[in-house]
Amino acid sequence: DEFTNSLLLEEQGAVNLRDAEERTEVALQDFEEPVCNAGRYHREKINAILKDDKTHEYVTCSGDGILRVWGETDLHYKRSARVGIRVTHAVYLTRSKKIAVAGIDRSIRFFDATTLERSGAILHLDNVVTRLGYYHDPADKFHETLFAGDNQGFLCTWKMVVNEFWHVGTVESYVDMKEAVLPHGIEATGEWVHRDWVTGIRYEPDIGCLVTCSLDTTVAFVDLDKSVQPAAGRRRKDQCRMPRVVGFQFKAELELSGVLAQ
Repeated sequence: DEFTNSLLLEEQGAVNLRDAEERTEVALQDFEEPVCNAGRYHREKINAILKDDKTHEYVTCSGDGILRVWGETDLHYKRSARVGIRVTHAVYLTRSKKIAVAGIDRSIRFFDATTLERSGAILHLDNVVTRLGYYHDPADKFHETLFAGDNQGFLCTWKMVVNEFWHVGTVESYVDMKEAVLPHGIEATGEWVHRDWVTGIRYEPDIGCLVTCSLDTTVAFVDLDKSVQPAAGRRRKDQCRMPRVVGFQFKAELELSGVLAQ
C-alpha cells in the first residue's frame, strides 16, 4: 500500500545517502611543514582563500590585515603585503588581474595580483563590507563587475570598464563614494537585499542571477537585469528556516543544493 511504499522509499533514500557520503569522503594526508614557512602564517582566522590558475599560487587573507601568497604544489610561502587594516574578505578580479580586499574601515582596497602592489581603493562606504563577489562575461574582454554585501544587508554593485577605470603604471585608481560624480569607467548601484550581515555572494550564469545569503536566515536570488521590474519578480527570497545562513553551494540541475548554517 501507499504507507509501505513510502517506508521503502525512505529506507532506500537513506542507503543512497550513505553510499554518497562514502564516495565523497576525503582521506587526510600527512603533510610535512615546509621549513621556509616558519613564522609566516596568519595570526588570526583566514577569511578567504583565492587560487590563481595561471601562476599556480594561492592567496590568503586574514583578520590580521595581511595578504600572503603560497605555492600551489608545495604550499611554500612566496610573498606578502600588509593591507594596514583588519580584513573581512577578498576576491580575484580575473579580468583586470587585481585582488579586491574589504576592510573594517568601510573600504575596499585593490592590489596587483602578481606583485601585490597597491592599485587603488573604494573609500567611504556607508557600512562595513562583509562579503565580496565578482563576475565577468568570458566573451567580454572589457567589462567586469564587483559585488559587496555589508553588515547591514545592503548590496553594492560596481561595473567597471577595464581599460578605462584602471590606470596604467604606478597611478592608483580611487573611488570616493562621498563624491557626487564617480571617476570615468565605473558605475555604482546599490539596494537592500537582506536585513543582516551578508555571508555569501556568487553570480550563477546558469540561471542569470546573483545568489546571496545572510545571517537573516534567507537566501536571495537577485536578477541583475534592470529591465525586469520589481513587480514582475526582480528578486526572490527563500526562507531557509535556519538560525544563521553562512554559505551555500549551487547546482543548476538541483537549484540550491546545499546551505551552511550555524
